[in-house]
Amino acid sequence: MISALFQKIALPALAAAAAAGGSLVARTPAIEVPAYDLAARSLEASDAAHQAERAFDKADHNKDGYLSADEYAVLGIVSAELARLNGFIAIDTVTGVRTVSVPKPVTASLSIAQKAAIRDQARSEYEWIAGDDLRLTRSEFVDSKLEEFISIDADRNGILTGPELSRFAYAQSKLAAVIG
Repeated sequence: MISALFQKIALPALAAAAAAGGSLVARTPAIEVPAYDLAARSLEASDAAHQAERAFDKADHNKDGYLSADEYAVLGIVSAELARLNGFIAIDTVTGVRTVSVPKPVTASLSIAQKAAIRDQARSEYEWIAGDDLRLTRSEFVDSKLEEFISIDADRNGILTGPELSRFAYAQSKLAAVIG
């Protein structure tokens, strides 16, 4: 008897409440939250070092404290693919993630030949940076990114802005191997 009473009173009430709640959810506009904080207007050397440290940590898949040639090549290919499809690179600074546009974004994925070109460039870079022992440490990786930063800092003020920032983003994207 209680079961029959429940079916007559409670189930229709629950169904009505679910329908009302469902329509409230369906009519509530979605609030878009950006995946990244802001576009970068400048970049200091400390931010470039922080970005390099984070990139190293992500690329060191086996967590042995070194990047292998393969891990370094994969980092280059992934960086290029993301920059190419998104039209920007994300820089993980000490105050949050910032974006910098890269030139010539496209909507297609990298071809096999383009990935091979990036892999070849990455292997050459790896041998240069890692040195005779062919073991790329975190400090060697960060130092190489800071050297890149310094070489792009045309006015030597320790801060990249405007065209310097664009050149830095392009260098980080690894797209030069496939675009020129």
